[in-house]
Amino acid sequence: MTVDLHRLARGRGVQTAGLRDKLGPELATICGLHDEKDDLKVKQRLLQILDEGMAGLPPEDRLAASAALALHPNVIEQRFLRMRLAWLAEQIDRNSRTAQRRVHESFVLLATALATASPAPDHSSDADRAWYVNSLKTTLLLKNTGTRAVEQRRIVATGRIDSITHRMSLPAGSSEQIPVEVELLHGGLIGSTRTSTHHSEYDIVLPESLKPGDEHEYSVELRIPAGLRLDNRYLCVPIRRYDRFTLRVRFDIGRLPHRVWRVDGAVGRSTDAVVPSDVLLHPDRFGDVFAQFRDLRAGCGYGLQWDFGTAVDANEPRARVTGGGNAAGRG
Repeated sequence: MTVDLHRLARGRGVQTAGLRDKLGPELATICGLHDEKDDLKVKQRLLQILDEGMAGLPPEDRLAASAALALHPNVIEQRFLRMRLAWLAEQIDRNSRTAQRRVHESFVLLATALATASPAPDHSSDADRAWYVNSLKTTLLLKNTGTRAVEQRRIVATGRIDSITHRMSLPAGSSEQIPVEVELLHGGLIGSTRTSTHHSEYDIVLPESLKPGDEHEYSVELRIPAGLRLDNRYLCVPIRRYDRFTLRVRFDIGRLPHRVWRVDGAVGRSTDAVVPSDVLLHPDRFGDVFAQFRDLRAGCGYGLQWDFGTAVDANEPRARVTGGGNAAGRG
């Protein structure tokens, strides 16, 4: 597996065109990609597996692995591994040989994580892939009485479909499942659900069948009980085409954040570092912050992140909400 990761890191890393031909046998097996030929689907699945595998790595190893594989947003455009290693060397204030060693060490840990993980079953079908999201509008309300997120999607069918699969991330940072109530406000009926510690997906039966070109709108409300603190972010991480995404966050006027910043195309676990971007936003007098995005890239994170400038009890239960569908609210 380590050999496969080093092979993947060459050239443009995960940004390589024709990615399937670059996967070694062990990595292809872990991802379940031996028979998949579609480049977009290969990249989506690979990014999901790498993201989950790096979740438990120490921060310095996540940095090294994400830099080498061209996952980190600061090196995503770098065409050569040596250029990404030079950037990593600057970040850790070491020479290039040390950077290479750090990458190898991180790949050893990542390979172990990937080999011991139980890949989530792929419940997708041709019908599940036969649609895309024309727009997602999310309103997130952060109140002392609990947290609510209302997600309104307008989808466009590219094939004949009777139902779709909606996916989201569940609580992170704990082995315990934190209760998230899900209610379909309009646009269909919730069918079967599948839930693990970190992810949830459920089928939505549509009011009527859609044929190619048909549009349909549905709304979902997510509720997290009071007393459970939300991770300080809301991201849409698409696994399919997303044309537009708008996000409005209303903070409790009695607990405004110290900083709020825009996340625009973050890759993998780079947002875990809680490093503000250059695009800082400010709540209005009612505590609202607004952001919008267009032409989202599959596997990248878009939305808002914030901090309150105070220490938080590490033992306090947390939940992460990520809108959009196959792992942490991607769709």
